[in-house]
Amino acid sequence: MSNMKLSKNHRNKDKVIAEICDPNIPSKRFIMNIPENLHTEFKLKCVSKGVTMKEIILEFIKEWIKK
Repeated sequence: MSNMKLSKNHRNKDKVIAEICDPNIPSKRFIMNIPENLHTEFKLKCVSKGVTMKEIILEFIKEWIKK
């Protein structure tokens, strides 16, 4: 699926999740503003756990879609 968009009528979450995990799917840039202190705490927590912020955010999005 080259144009991966969710709509309120979308019924196949498993397919979307599989596509998100596929490294052959093109990426999109995701930019957002968050409070500086939240960013700092998040970054420190990720560093202490040995993971990237991207990994955690992608995991959160995948889990949220499953709900």
